[in-house]
Amino acid sequence: MDIRNVQKTGNMHYVYLPTIWCRKYNIKSGSKVTVINNNDGSIRLSPHLTEKKLNHLNIDLAEDDQSIINKMMVAAYINPTSSFKINLTKHVDIQKLLDQKKLISLEMVEFDGKHISCESTIAVENPISLLKTMVRKAKNMVSVMKKTDDIQLLEIYEDEIDRSKFLIEKSVISRLTFNETTNIKTVYLHYTALISKDLEKAVDQIPNVGKNDKVFLQSFEDSLSVLLQILEKILSGNTAELKHTDAITFAKKVDTMKSGATSNIQSYAKLQAKQLLTNISEILFDWSVSYMAEEKQENFDAAKTAEATEKK
Repeated sequence: MDIRNVQKTGNMHYVYLPTIWCRKYNIKSGSKVTVINNNDGSIRLSPHLTEKKLNHLNIDLAEDDQSIINKMMVAAYINPTSSFKINLTKHVDIQKLLDQKKLISLEMVEFDGKHISCESTIAVENPISLLKTMVRKAKNMVSVMKKTDDIQLLEIYEDEIDRSKFLIEKSVISRLTFNETTNIKTVYLHYTALISKDLEKAVDQIPNVGKNDKVFLQSFEDSLSVLLQILEKILSGNTAELKHTDAITFAKKVDTMKSGATSNIQSYAKLQAKQLLTNISEILFDWSVSYMAEEKQENFDAAKTAEATEKK
């Protein structure tokens, strides 16, 4: 066993590769190697580039319940596959299945008789960036709703927001499945996925609020503006950085939303929308504390390294 010291330059940590190993596999300056993160925390280094290959899924489904079919199709879509095909062994009204919300948000999904298939899906490199786009679309949707009764336009916004949420889920599951190397830590991907789910649910409540309640819609839009600023701040620097003061600012903005007592569909929708934004504020607090804990650990490790160096 060969023990080597980890060294650091700026934000980059590195370990020198064994000279004998480099000579054996003709590793030189500029050579590319494959780095795989294993589930046990170890790293496997390969002198040959390994191409990740996604598999095709073939699923036989003996169900005519549209809700069950919907769930199976979404699960197949968000998981990392090159393609999938669901074979329905029972008769299903495809038109009614298509009419279900969310299904039209899945790009490249085809319905052919008793078969549902998808040949390719879009990969997302940075889910946090897509979450920012999702928030912007939600903000624009509310802005449009205050000015027009164009249901078709609002549905387009809803579909785009749903699709963004699906792609975020797909990206996060792919990272977890294949342990891909990324500058975004797993826990932050987790927070991103949680926020996208609650945001999509909150947006679903807005049409029930109605365009006439401009005060609530404005407060909802203002809260999204604060969330958008937080995400822009995260993406402008360290992709993990989030301060607890940011979470406090968002939580206070959400608290100013007046939902009132629940007496009808409109008031219930406002209550639900506010609660979902409150859930997002709690996730932001979790995210900020995770970052603080990581930052403190890094400072501690740096101090211990400096102390060990001085002793030498």
